[in-house]
Amino acid sequence: MTASFKIASHNSLDESRLTLEREVMLCGELYMAKISKEARQKISRKLKGIKRSEETRRKMSEAQRTKVDEELQKQVVSKYVNEKKTVEKCAKELNLSAKVVRRVLKEHGIEIRSNSESHTLEIPEEIGKRIVEMYEGGSTVTQCSKKFGYTNTVTYYYIRSHTKIRSTASYQKGKKRPNEVIEKISKSKMGHPVSKKVRDNMRTMNSRLSPEQIKMRVTKAFLTKKLNGTVNYSKPEEDLYRQLLKENVNKTIYRQYKDKKRYPYYCDFYIVEDDLFIELNAHWTHGGKPYDENDEECREKLRKWQELAKTSKFYQTAIEVWTIRDPEKLACAKRNRLNYKVIY
Repeated sequence: MTASFKIASHNSLDESRLTLEREVMLCGELYMAKISKEARQKISRKLKGIKRSEETRRKMSEAQRTKVDEELQKQVVSKYVNEKKTVEKCAKELNLSAKVVRRVLKEHGIEIRSNSESHTLEIPEEIGKRIVEMYEGGSTVTQCSKKFGYTNTVTYYYIRSHTKIRSTASYQKGKKRPNEVIEKISKSKMGHPVSKKVRDNMRTMNSRLSPEQIKMRVTKAFLTKKLNGTVNYSKPEEDLYRQLLKENVNKTIYRQYKDKKRYPYYCDFYIVEDDLFIELNAHWTHGGKPYDENDEECREKLRKWQELAKTSKFYQTAIEVWTIRDPEKLACAKRNRLNYKVIY
């Protein structure tokens, strides 16, 4: 069913303004009951475009501020200015958050140091000279930090502020990696960052899920992406959608529409007034045209894909999409006598 069709129009509906209840109804899933009240309120605020006023935000900010007395403020300033400690260390020692420490310093007119400046000041000058000498003598940052008891980050920033940092390539040139490093890299590339016990537990947990539970998980993930505006659309889909918006102005178009009773799949575009379902099969996994087992060209392409599928899971999926899923959708549309168009 390659398509010559008249493009339906659009009433400039902003999909992001749909309420959660309507979005769920369109997808035909009882997702609303599965999420918490807080999540519903958060999503409703986002979709309805409700924004707090400046005065409300200011009052909330003042109410949430941690109260810091004068004595504690003096300690913050002393540790940061006199003892040259970082914001994070000041916060940890005084049992405050880093945000509160920054606020206190800002209220006292003290400029916040950059990370590199803060880390550089942590190392005394005498020790710093020895670190630089050791590094210039051929040692690595890690070796220097271990010898003098500082973290790699602090040591790196100090060395960078006093001499030129060597590139990893220049350091490793002509040297062989230790066997321990080679073994770690090999295990990582073999896909063993997760222990066998964890993988077994994951398989067991997934095997216990019923088809309905798996379906609900997939639907929940998709709806969350859609509500957050993080669904990835292909370039052909975006181009066709823009064309629909440009050429039509008085009708409603939904993307990724699902009618549980008549068409239980996510359709690329649905035009409400015409009750028209449009599927865009532009990706190569759809075969370039509907699969027909009696067509020699289709059989030849399938044989090639089956050969490639022996070593590629991607081609296995492509075969399933072209020869099983697409025909199922087409059969469903014919069975329910839908106004249905497919574009290749």
